[in-house]
Formats: sequence, C-alpha cells, structure tokens
Amino acid sequence: MLINSLIRKNFETAGPYDGTYTVVNSICLKDGIVIMDNGIYTGILTTADLVKKRHSLIADCLSAKPEVNPQQTVTEIMDLMKQTRNHILPVFDNNQFIGIIHIDDLLTHIYQTIEDQKNNLWGVTHDLKNPIYNIMSLASLLKSGLEPEEVEELALKTEEACNYAIEIISDILQSRKQDEKEEEIINLERAGINTLVLECIRVVKPLADSKSITIVSKFSEEEFYLPVQKIKFKRAINNLLSNAIKFTAAGGEIIITSYNEGDAILLKIKDNGIGIPQAMQPFIFTRFTKAKRAGTKGEPSTGLGLYITQQIIEEHNGHLWFESNDETGTSFFIKLGNQASQQKNKN
Repeated sequence: MLINSLIRKNFETAGPYDGTYTVVNSICLKDGIVIMDNGIYTGILTTADLVKKRHSLIADCLSAKPEVNPQQTVTEIMDLMKQTRNHILPVFDNNQFIGIIHIDDLLTHIYQTIEDQKNNLWGVTHDLKNPIYNIMSLASLLKSGLEPEEVEELALKTEEACNYAIEIISDILQSRKQDEKEEEIINLERAGINTLVLECIRVVKPLADSKSITIVSKFSEEEFYLPVQKIKFKRAINNLLSNAIKFTAAGGEIIITSYNEGDAILLKIKDNGIGIPQAMQPFIFTRFTKAKRAGTKGEPSTGLGLYITQQIIEEHNGHLWFESNDETGTSFFIKLGNQASQQKNKN
C-alpha cells in the first residue's frame, strides 16, 4: 500500500530561531515538530534531536532526515526508517512539503491489515460451509431411490452448489496481491438486485427442501440495478437465507420481498421461525458473538454470519437491520441506493 493515505497534514510548527526551551515540554515533541522558516520547510525536530544536540536554538539541534514522497510504499518507508533510525520523515510532492509520515501510523496500518486478513479468512471459511452443507443434503436425497428426472434435477442443483463454492475459492486464489505501488481496485459490476437474490434462492433451496421449508419470492415488477461486487453481495444474501432456514422449523415458510423506493431498493427476508431472544438482539452483528445458538435441527453456528453480512452490505453503502420476536419470527431488511446511504449516516 502507498503511504499517501497515512500522511499527517496537521502538525505543530516552530521557527528555526526559537529557543529549545519553548518546545522542550511540548506534548507534540514525540510526534515531531515541523520547523518552518517564513513558510518554507526547514526540518523536523524530535526528542532524539534534542538528546543528541544540546543547543539553545532549534536550528542548531536539527538533524538531516531523508525526504520521501506519497508514491512510496509502507514497506519502503519502514525499511528507510530502520536504516536511518528515524521514526518521523518529511513527505514531499513535486518538491513541495506536504506533511509528515510517522511510524505509529505505519504500525497501526500494518496491524489493521493483519486483522482484516484474519476477518477475510474467517469469512471465507464460513461462506464455504453453506454450499458444502447443500451438497451433503443433495447427496442424501440421491441415495433415496429417485426417478431419473429427479436425479437429473438434483445433479443440476449439486452443480450449482459446487460452482458457488468454486467461486468463493477462486476469489481467494485468483485475487493475487497487487503491486504495492497500485491502488486497490474494487471490481464493481452493474447487476439486477432481484436477479442476484433469485440466484441465491436457487443455491439454498436444497437446504430448505431438506427441512420441507417453502421459499416464496415476491419481487418488484421492475428490476433495480446497482454496481455491486457480485460474489460478496451473494454471500450476504446467502448468509441471511441460510440463517432463516436454520432457525425455521420443518414445514415453515420464508418470504423474500423487494420494493423499489425511488432511487433505493428495500429487500425483506422474513421467516416464521423461533425468533431472536431479546437479550441476544444487541449483539448479533458482533464478530464471534456469544449470541449464537443451534438451529432447529441442531445446525451449528460460528457467530460470524451476520457480522460478515453487515460488513458486506455496508461496503455497498447499504443499511441492514432486523425485527424479531418469538411469535412471528424474524425479518431482515436491506436498503440499497442513495436513500440507504442517507439513512445509514443518520443512524
């Protein structure tokens, strides 16, 4: 990653001919004080400079620090800091001073990157469970002595589930690390939201059939198009549908509805299952939440599904919420489009 988003542009300044006594007790000294002479960058004063050179004027305490530019990478800057024993460096763009880069910000970025990679790994592992469970259910049905036509239909559904699993795996294997000098590219494709949801319904239908659960779709007459990351978006919908199946008893019903609301679309996934206990509701979007329980047939839960789903919806500038009680079941709502962004910002 480039350092351009990590550059500090707000910093304390002082003049080269100010006395060191004016800054020695400054709480900003550990973060570096930029020395400017009539608006021109002169250097950066740090605690280490004052320790090495004990003089009364700031100008006499300054030590040379390598100049870097916004197009350099985090790795390059970390190496340079290590070699020169500097924890703060000046950043120049087209020979103009634009700010400083601090090791604390680099380390925070590295830590966050590691955490994001962990979350992605957990998310993919969780996502792969759904198609595998579907394949297992289909395999059980194929053993039950079906007619040739039924076998062919189940084979097609098995192929769909396998293709979905392969999509997820391919997303990992084929997403090579981009050159660190390149910005991250997010592959957005314009797609019909109703069409994507229908594809997800087909994926989870074998799982619903194994519990004799009916899935009903009631979509808006007009398709609603948005730029989305198809694989990620389908993961979010699959998570919600799989959850609905998990917590709905055999013979139950799941209704998926879509409404076009001007420049937004509202999706509603409603089940008539066991609902979410009131005490668990504030925690269901928390990663590895303790607010998890087995499904109506003992299906396991990792506490990751809804956390992942919320992250994906928010990446698409959407808003996700729910209503639930033990009498009527649970309804999850997804709002996408301009109105969703406004609603999210208000909350």
